[in-house]
Amino acid sequence: MKLTKSQLKEMIKEELLNEANPEIEIYKKLDKITDQVFFLIGSYHHKVDMGKAVKTWMAGLHARLKKQKVGWK
Repeated sequence: MKLTKSQLKEMIKEELLNEANPEIEIYKKLDKITDQVFFLIGSYHHKVDMGKAVKTWMAGLHARLKKQKVGWK
């Protein structure tokens, strides 16, 4: 794949922004995880009680985040 000069400049600019602001990178990565969660919900909604599954998963995620002291003081 050949990159044009403008594409290369844009990639460098984005990389520099990510280095300067790591929050942007983590938000992008968390957004990808969110997309995966919604994909799974869509894939399994007709096979399991998704309300119960998501509620249980979220409770477990919250407990693990709290245990790791992520976002809580």
